[in-house]
Amino acid sequence: CECGDRDKLSEYIDECRRMGIKVLPPDVSRSEHDFAVEGAAIRFGLGAVKGVGEAGARAIVAARERGGPFASVFDLCERADPKALNRASLEALVKGGAFDGTGARRAQVMEVLDRALALASEAHADRSVGQMGLFGGGGGAAGIEEFSYPAVPEWPMQDLLAAEKDVLGYYVTSHPLAKHEAVLRRYSGADSRSLKDAVEKAEVRLGGLVT
Repeated sequence: CECGDRDKLSEYIDECRRMGIKVLPPDVSRSEHDFAVEGAAIRFGLGAVKGVGEAGARAIVAARERGGPFASVFDLCERADPKALNRASLEALVKGGAFDGTGARRAQVMEVLDRALALASEAHADRSVGQMGLFGGGGGAAGIEEFSYPAVPEWPMQDLLAAEKDVLGYYVTSHPLAKHEAVLRRYSGADSRSLKDAVEKAEVRLGGLVT
């Protein structure tokens, strides 16, 4: 219900962590439009990824229901409704880790977005006039192995985390302060959530990031 409110979303995710409930990152082959239960965890909804939009999220889910999980970004672009997805929405999905399950690094997927969109556009145009699809008629991963990713290194961890925070509202892979958690817990007497309950002129000690 609060997927459009970044502050509320972050608060609920923190609450899940405190309760021992794992919040899984978005995944094009597993996520629904909304947040959903997956085993004993909660899977991040595609509709809550900043920049994807309702139409884009529902187009991905619909394509997956028709043809199964996606093998790569090329596969997704070829099978999903091209009117509902654009480069910006795909970028947001990459930054949020939604293609991690395909086995490609985020930097690699980002490098091929324009090519994937161009090839998919040709495939959709061919199908509209009755020609064979890019992967043998729109049937998923057949022939997809010919489309390789460039050998580029993954983004530096600080950039990867910043991108996650931007599109999801929280850090998935890790946290910039993870290595300082023990020190922060020892010396911080409050956090940003508890400040509203502090009495007037109370002295508090916070630990965090300046952004």
